[in-house]
Parts: sequence; C-alpha cells; structure tokens
Amino acid sequence: ETVGDAYMVAFGLLPEVRDDEDPSLIAMTALRVAASLQRAAAKMNDTIQIRIGLHLGDLMSGIMGKRAPLRYSLVGDTVNTASRMESHGVPGKIHVSESFKVACDPCNALGHISFELCRREIKGKGEMKTFLVDPEEVLRIRQATSELWLDPIKARLRGALGL
Repeated sequence: ETVGDAYMVAFGLLPEVRDDEDPSLIAMTALRVAASLQRAAAKMNDTIQIRIGLHLGDLMSGIMGKRAPLRYSLVGDTVNTASRMESHGVPGKIHVSESFKVACDPCNALGHISFELCRREIKGKGEMKTFLVDPEEVLRIRQATSELWLDPIKARLRGALGL
C-alpha cells in the first residue's frame, strides 16, 4: 500500500501463516527483506537514501469505499507505529520498535545481529525504546541461517496459496 511517498508492506496477513508460524520467523524474514531493499537502493544510485521502519502488532484490514475504485487498506496503531519508525529512522539503517526486536530474539539467540538501542521521542507516542539495525549485518549471516529463517515460511506460503 502506498502512504504518501512511502510504501507499506505487511507480513503474516494470511491466517495459514500467521496462526501456525512462530512470530520470530516472520519478523526475521521481514528484517531480511528490508535489508535487501536497503542494499538494492544503495547499489542503484548512491544518492538514493531510504529509511525503513518495522513494528510488530495487530492491525485491521478491509476494503474501503462505497464506489470504485475500492481500496484494500490496513489500519490500526501498528500501522501508525511502523510509520513512525520509518519517519524517525536514519537513512541506510532499519529502525525497529521494541516489540519487533523482542519477536526477533528467538531467531537471534546467538546475537549475530546487533540491535543498537536508541531512545527516541516519537510523535504521538512519547519516548520509545527503539533500535537501529545495520542491513549489511543482517545480510552477512543470510546464507548460514537461510533454512532456519526462510524455508519454513516459504513452505507455509506455498501451501496457503495452493502452489
């Protein structure tokens, strides 16, 4: 979904994935996708700098409007918090909320990925404990842990989509 000049992506919306999957696998997959986007932007043009914000929580979705064009939309505090993570982020880094970091902890038990603590005053939220992640650090360990993070989710998605 586009929101102003930003793109919003949601993971775990399919009940077949969300209800049976460990949230840490979904969170780590989202982190890897975000890191890949950061790397791609850096390679395309060194003047392009993107900010990425990630948050984990509940949201609502549905079709908005009474006439065409109808629009599928995601709403809720989770959407707002993810947007705040992006807008208060640092170009070239991934800015994540505390709930997102906690969800990543089981997959990051060995501490391969550093979550740099940064308390920030977040508009509409007050002071929040947030974290910055270096996308290159996420991608460096990708090959070693690919099966642990991604393969279970890929299998669930294939089943959910009947592939």
